[in-house]
Amino acid sequence: MSADRDPLLARAQIEVARGVLGHVEHDDTFTILTASAAANRLTEAMEPATVENVRDAVAQLEDTQLLGALDLAGSLSAIEPIAAACGNPYLVHIGAGYAALGQQDQGQLVSALPEKSKYIGI
Repeated sequence: MSADRDPLLARAQIEVARGVLGHVEHDDTFTILTASAAANRLTEAMEPATVENVRDAVAQLEDTQLLGALDLAGSLSAIEPIAAACGNPYLVHIGAGYAALGQQDQGQLVSALPEKSKYIGI
């Protein structure tokens, strides 16, 4: 949710998130973190992928303000304990992935991905 994007791009990314969450399996779970200078988890725990939970998560995304620049390494650090508790999670990143703050070396950032996670960049 970094402010380096215009509102139209932010809206498109929310629609991508809606589309992704609309196609998960009925027994899947999800959580959403927004990322800018700090990561912010929108759901307190892993949520079942019900229609209601997806609707509520997208509504939270729609209410999120565009602030700061992306600290990708910091956001990956925030994801680490969540991913570790999930076993073999999918990490779906919607955005450019350009780190404006913190670590910017791509090799270091790839190394910071949570172990056993499957990274999908959109």
